[in-house]
Amino acid sequence: MTSISKTSVLKEDNLVIIGKSFKNKNEYGLTTEQVTYIEKQIADGKKLVSINQFTRLVFVVLIDDKKEAPQQKEALRRTANTVTGSLNEHKKTSVIITSTVDKKFTLAFIEGILLGNYQFIKHKANAAKEKNTLSTLYVHDNGVTEKQLEELNVLTEAVCKARDLVNEPVNYLNATDLANAFVKM
Repeated sequence: MTSISKTSVLKEDNLVIIGKSFKNKNEYGLTTEQVTYIEKQIADGKKLVSINQFTRLVFVVLIDDKKEAPQQKEALRRTANTVTGSLNEHKKTSVIITSTVDKKFTLAFIEGILLGNYQFIKHKANAAKEKNTLSTLYVHDNGVTEKQLEELNVLTEAVCKARDLVNEPVNYLNATDLANAFVKM
């Protein structure tokens, strides 16, 4: 399972910047060329821009103001799933999420990363090779509390356990074993 913790520092780690616009550019360790590239992509209407700096990946995620809050949150969850895929593809183990938007949007994005990082590879022969590498999320957002992160972690762990039970083949998990799994929870 992926661990989540708060951080007060923007380290030289993989980074996701969530906002309604791209601000505070000097804060993120980007070159002038990278900032120019991001601004051009945003001007072209892109809501997700990624930069590969070789040692780290940087993602800029913009919220679509034209949508209502529930649609914005779902779009963020889907974008987070895309980001998670990219982080795992590049064998990254951690990422910092920084946000300039309301905490409900930050939490939706984190939820998308946690759920997008789920895998059911228990019965695969090469499970160790296929296992996702992303294991740690750092949240750099003063609006999000440790308690909210803990609640979100409990929620996503429950969803992942339910997915495990649903994905388990019947020859491994029959009705009796399913009942026993519920008792253990």
